[in-house]
Amino acid sequence: MGNKKVSLSVRVSQEDAEFIAGLKIEDAITPSDKIRALIKQTKENTSMDQDFVGQLSILQRQLAPLLKQIKKAEHEEDIQSEFITITIECLMESLAFLTSYQIKQDTETKKTTIDLQSLENEMAQKVFRYIESVLRMGVTRKAPCYDSNLINKNIAQVLELASIISSTTSTKEKET
Repeated sequence: MGNKKVSLSVRVSQEDAEFIAGLKIEDAITPSDKIRALIKQTKENTSMDQDFVGQLSILQRQLAPLLKQIKKAEHEEDIQSEFITITIECLMESLAFLTSYQIKQDTETKKTTIDLQSLENEMAQKVFRYIESVLRMGVTRKAPCYDSNLINKNIAQVLELASIISSTTSTKEKET
C-alpha cells in the first residue's frame, strides 16, 4: 500500500457532524483532517503489535482529557494529590504492560503459550511498587493528598495485615 489517496463520501447524522466539528484533535482542523486523525488513532489503538511504550502512549492519549480536567481543577483550587497521580500512573503502566505482553506462538505446533510465572512476577513488581509508593505517603502526619488524612484513615487495616504476615513469617523462619 502506497500513499495513494482514495476519496470517500460518507453521510452522517447532524449530531455526528456537530460532534466532529466540536472535536478537538491536535493538528486537525477540518472534518476531513479529523476523520483521518480518528482513523489513525483507531489503527494505533487496535494494533496488537504495540510494545509497552506504544501501549502507554495510547493510554495516555485516551486519558489526556480527564488528566487535563484534573490538573485544571487542582490549579484552580490550589491543591494537588500525589495519591491520584501515583494511582493513575500505576494503572496506566500496568495496563500498558498487560496489553503489550508478548504471547509466544510455537511455529511448528502453532500453539500459543504464556509465560505465567513471568507475567505474575512483572505484575507483582508493579503492584508492590504501587503499595510502597502509597505507604511512603503515610510517613508524615499529613499526606500529599486532597484530604491530608486520607492515608492515615485507611492504613490501619493494611498495617494490621502486615503485622500478621510479619509475625507469621518470623514464626515460619524459626521453625525451619
